[in-house]
Amino acid sequence: MRYVMKKNNFSYNYSIAFMKAFFSFCVVCCHFWNSDNIGLYPVDMMYRMRGAAVHVFIIISFYLMGETLSSKEKAKKRVYRLLVPYLGWGVIYYYAYWIMGVVRQIIGNSRGNSIVSYKDLLWQLALGSSRYLCPVLWYHFNLIILTVLFVIVFSYSRDYIWINVVILGLLAFWLQYSGINYWLFGRFGFEVRYSLGRIVELLPSSCLGLLLAKSQNLNKIKEHGIVTVFICIVTMILISYYDVISDCSYSFYYGGLKVVMYSTLAYLLFWVIPFEAAPEWMKTILFFAAKYSLGVYCVHLAVGHCWDSYACKILGLGNKTFFGSMVIYLLSLAVSFVISKIPFQSVKNLVS
Repeated sequence: MRYVMKKNNFSYNYSIAFMKAFFSFCVVCCHFWNSDNIGLYPVDMMYRMRGAAVHVFIIISFYLMGETLSSKEKAKKRVYRLLVPYLGWGVIYYYAYWIMGVVRQIIGNSRGNSIVSYKDLLWQLALGSSRYLCPVLWYHFNLIILTVLFVIVFSYSRDYIWINVVILGLLAFWLQYSGINYWLFGRFGFEVRYSLGRIVELLPSSCLGLLLAKSQNLNKIKEHGIVTVFICIVTMILISYYDVISDCSYSFYYGGLKVVMYSTLAYLLFWVIPFEAAPEWMKTILFFAAKYSLGVYCVHLAVGHCWDSYACKILGLGNKTFFGSMVIYLLSLAVSFVISKIPFQSVKNLVS
């Protein structure tokens, strides 16, 4: 989820910046916006975008990663950059929740009799998916595994790299629709099933990101922006409301061709919108929000739980709402910005 180009660089891509900011908000909505009555199509589309967020982030990551994978040194640096927030936030969440548990016991809170254990920390550091700490870091675990996988592919099959990339994507779909992937990992508990089961589910999007980078046709598509926007929106509606593509019967919430197609269309939809022509103040906001999208992803669970469990009760507001998700997103941005001001590079790498 990292995007390292400088703001003043002429090649800074504001379409990717928008997607990072927007889909970070979608991730917050995924965890803190529940509704059984979505009526208007624009609101319904926003609700459906939640499920596309992870796949879009994977497409972005591997679209920007092509050059990195061809160099083992660059690949090692990338894995290190992924490990810093992966391990760092696992430890931070552990000690934060452990201290909160101790405080609750001291003040006699009836819910304070459960303190996180070292077992939770080990699951978090091993697979990024302890249900009691920061389970969203399964994404970083998957990203690290997929990065290593493609480093191997690029290192040992130079003559057939792109054929192998296509084969991997098709193989991943076969493993999903045949039920083999679910059979392998669905039998395990929370910590294992989602982290390992989703590797195959995100593999097609990572292959697609690499193929888009290789083809270099996205700028040509941008020349036909109006047509592309129309096609993307119409196709997304068809996919959403009609069974033109079958769902994957057994998945870990990110499997099947439908979600990959929907996410790809969302990616193309936002890619062709000329955000670079937006006013400077808007581009400044996009740059800021995109810069801290990693921080939002990593801190929003803690911020969201504080908002839902405490602030909503004090203010008399309902929880799991769209308004609450907006507040959580903005607070997560603010927390990430404050953390980035700590004068240590390793700390800055936790949020940007």
